Amino acid sequence: MKYLFLIILISFTIMSSARNSSDSLLKKNNVFLELGGNGLSYSLNYERNIWDSYKNNFSMRIGFALYKDPKTEFTLPILFNYNRSLSKNKIHHMELGIGTTLNSDYSLYDEFIINPFISGQIGYKYIKNHFLFRMNYTPLIEVDNGRAYLLGLFYIWGGISIGYSF
Repeated sequence: MKYLFLIILISFTIMSSARNSSDSLLKKNNVFLELGGNGLSYSLNYERNIWDSYKNNFSMRIGFALYKDPKTEFTLPILFNYNRSLSKNKIHHMELGIGTTLNSDYSLYDEFIINPFISGQIGYKYIKNHFLFRMNYTPLIEVDNGRAYLLGLFYIWGGISIGYSF
């Protein structure tokens, strides 16, 4: 009876450590350059996995882009993402996200203003070792005076990202 208990205990320990090692294939942090996408023309982003289970995880990301056109402007995408692993080794992922993109601008009277967009993403993410690649459809809805306008201000957009996962 002692040996049976010992064998069960060792088996659970091995299974537990095996599961933890497969979970650790998904890194907690990602830094990437996105062309197009939620940052409009480009953005440098940081993403942090905030909850992780066997095949599902949730992450938050924030990005930043700076423009000089002719005055200095910026774009700030902020998103909350759901990632679903499509493979056992957690290399291929489906991504769904929603958030906002804040875009600075200047009015006709040369006043500094922030144009908010409701932004989302549906796409594919590939992570192997420390290499990150993602390709997303990123629709944007411009918000004006607190109202989201679908006609004329709905942008069909997409992005490609390359980065480092750690």
